[in-house]
Amino acid sequence: MSHELFKLYGLDKVKFDFHWIPRYGKDNGKPDKKPDFHCCLWQYSQSCKVSWYGGYLDLNLLNGDKTLEWFIGENASNPVDKPEAVNTGSIVDYMISKGMNSGYANRKKLATQYGLKSYTGTAAQNTTLLNRLYGGAVVSKPKGDQKTTSVVDYLKSIGQDFSYVNHAKLATKQGIKNYNGTAGQNAQLLNKLRK
Repeated sequence: MSHELFKLYGLDKVKFDFHWIPRYGKDNGKPDKKPDFHCCLWQYSQSCKVSWYGGYLDLNLLNGDKTLEWFIGENASNPVDKPEAVNTGSIVDYMISKGMNSGYANRKKLATQYGLKSYTGTAAQNTTLLNRLYGGAVVSKPKGDQKTTSVVDYLKSIGQDFSYVNHAKLATKQGIKNYNGTAGQNAQLLNKLRK
């Protein structure tokens, strides 16, 4: 029930299990104008955007004595079974249904893992990526620039983080001890990464 009609219809005198009241204030994604009435859920925005969804979302806050578990069931860590992955023809819908980050950066990373080169997010590329995700077929690990003698250039060529911190992590995974970025260690790392 809207905040404006709540008292007009006498709902402030009715006993409910819980009250949910939308009151937006500036409606800029930040709670700024609390409801004048007690409520368990306060919807403070109706026009928020997130990277993984194309439309607007409502934002709500717990605002009373009810816990989140009360609303979603006793097991808050797994309130409902995860929905089965659906293939609606939309890569974003599919990834969301699988609990995956569907943002462009993650799709680009997945495209590289699934053997799609020069991913820019076109409809054709998304359809190909969706089919590969849905089918589960991962293309073999990209080979990258086979001519370079630079770990940085090689990692760039396969779309991976080329920072020193990542070098050290990769070196540890590859069994290179006490990595400190020497030319010899980098050559050893490069050879192991190419295998």
